[in-house]
Amino acid sequence: MEDFRYFKKQLFKEYGILPGDLDHQEYFSFMEMLNAKEPDKRAADPLDVARQMGLDIPKEGV
Repeated sequence: MEDFRYFKKQLFKEYGILPGDLDHQEYFSFMEMLNAKEPDKRAADPLDVARQMGLDIPKEGV
């Protein structure tokens, strides 16, 4: 419970989210939103990245 209070405190300090507003949110959806990464920071398939860089890598099964 203490960790959750600290979590609320940090959200208020860093994002201006009021504790009462957080109480009415679905926790897991809220955490997914906070942890969402920018498209260029997400993990990608190394072969797709190599192809985007112009390397000639044959597709599997070809």
